[in-house]
Amino acid sequence: MKTASADPGFPALLQDFFLERLIAQRNTSPQTVAAYRDSFRLFLQFAQQHTGKAPERLVLTEEELAKT
Repeated sequence: MKTASADPGFPALLQDFFLERLIAQRNTSPQTVAAYRDSFRLFLQFAQQHTGKAPERLVLTEEELAKT
């Protein structure tokens, strides 16, 4: 991934997923990209309701994953 930070936040990871993985590497159709976009939009709304954090404030850490 091309993010500047050593520990990129969730927004940067999500953007890289769309730009690098779906579009550049997989050459997916616009309909597939739109389907992923809509799914992530629903997921981020769910996460915001259950964590109280705005989507841009979400982080992924090993400590958070260990709690599940």
